[in-house]
Amino acid sequence: MANWPLNGKGVAVAIKISPKVVAVVAIAAVVMIAAAVSLRLSDRTALDSSVNALKEDLDSDYEVEREHFGDSVTDVSGVWSVRSRSDLSEKIASKAEFAKADEDDLRYFKQLVVDAFGSGEALDGYVLYRSERSLGDGSVCNTAPCSIYVLGRPGSKLSYVGIYKT
Repeated sequence: MANWPLNGKGVAVAIKISPKVVAVVAIAAVVMIAAAVSLRLSDRTALDSSVNALKEDLDSDYEVEREHFGDSVTDVSGVWSVRSRSDLSEKIASKAEFAKADEDDLRYFKQLVVDAFGSGEALDGYVLYRSERSLGDGSVCNTAPCSIYVLGRPGSKLSYVGIYKT
């Protein structure tokens, strides 16, 4: 049974909604959806700029093969599968601003990669490095630092990069 408003005498009454009110609500909904889509596209552009800024910062020659963006509206994030001409994990290991992550972070990030790109990812022997840093103008980390992860295997040209702004 529907919950109809009562007129004070226990009798249900119908409420008439003006077509103008319906139109205003519909327009407001469309504007809100458009704003949300625009924000998500802006976040994705900034994430792509972030992975490119990291590439330049590391003086690396990697190319993005695949990308996966996080689903959260408040925590902007992305994971990229990258292939480099040289060993990216070796380059990362020599950078003072990157530290080797612990086993819990390694398991967590490996699972993120599997969730993002599928269970076919072979991640045995991979090492995870992490850093908290800003990546400059145009990135999602232009003013506040992001969590940056690089998962690589020594001797491999395939690596995974994660950037998370919270």
